[in-house]
Amino acid sequence: MDKIEEQVQLPEGARPLGDYARYYTYGKNGDVHGVYLIPFNDEPRPGESCEKLIANFTSRDVPCPPMQSPDALAVGKRQWLEDRRDLPFVNDGGCMEVDVVFDPSKARVKSVDCNGTA
Repeated sequence: MDKIEEQVQLPEGARPLGDYARYYTYGKNGDVHGVYLIPFNDEPRPGESCEKLIANFTSRDVPCPPMQSPDALAVGKRQWLEDRRDLPFVNDGGCMEVDVVFDPSKARVKSVDCNGTA
């Protein structure tokens, strides 16, 4: 993790490395895969509401559940995961998620990309 973080250059649009919770694991071919996420904790804003879909395809207002980060790590923390299937992910999100691939045999970062957007 140290070797990766010493050389990784985050893409344009990404925040500083210390703003991310960082996860690492081995991929299928021996590369190290990193996922950097911006943790979030959000409260509903004034005027926002949540709805529940009812069986007849109508809806009704319900209290909004608290929005919690999809991961357990706090900003600036990092964790090694034993199983690559445990890497967290965000659908879309742009630079809220940064994906890193590191080649340990060459001790170099192969790729660094922000997640896509819809």
